[in-house]
Parts: sequence; structure tokens; C-alpha cells
Amino acid sequence: GLVCDLLWSDPNPDSPGWGESIRGVSYVFGHDVIRRFCEKHDLDLICRAHQVVEDGYEFQADRQLVTVFSAPNYCGEFDNA
Repeated sequence: GLVCDLLWSDPNPDSPGWGESIRGVSYVFGHDVIRRFCEKHDLDLICRAHQVVEDGYEFQADRQLVTVFSAPNYCGEFDNA
């Protein structure tokens, strides 16, 4: 449903539009989707979380989207401290 998709959908710089997520739940979306959403809703930046990224943050789509992840060494598997 909507809440699940808001939480689990992830940006994918390698493919435009929408696609199935490798997580096995929800979707991935391309930078074209980010640009259209920001334009339609007059937004400069979308801030999101819930996805492991190096250095604790990662910008995409010409800095129109930032993912913030503040759990260093997540599950002892990631070197994102």
C-alpha cells in the first residue's frame, strides 16, 4: 500500500521511470521521476532515509534528492561510519 511504498521505494540512477525493487518489496524510481515530482510540487529538495548510503548521506538527481542514513556500521555489515 501507500505507506509501504513511501517507506521502501528507492531511487535508482541507472534506470528511468519505475521498476521493481531488488528488496522484494515496493519499487525503484529514476531521476526523471524525481525531477517531475519536484517540478510538479514546486520543491527544491526531497529528503529521505531508510537506505544505507556511504558517508551517511548521498545526493542524487542534480541534488534534488538526498538520502540520509545515520546508523554507522549498520548491522555490522556496512562501512558507512
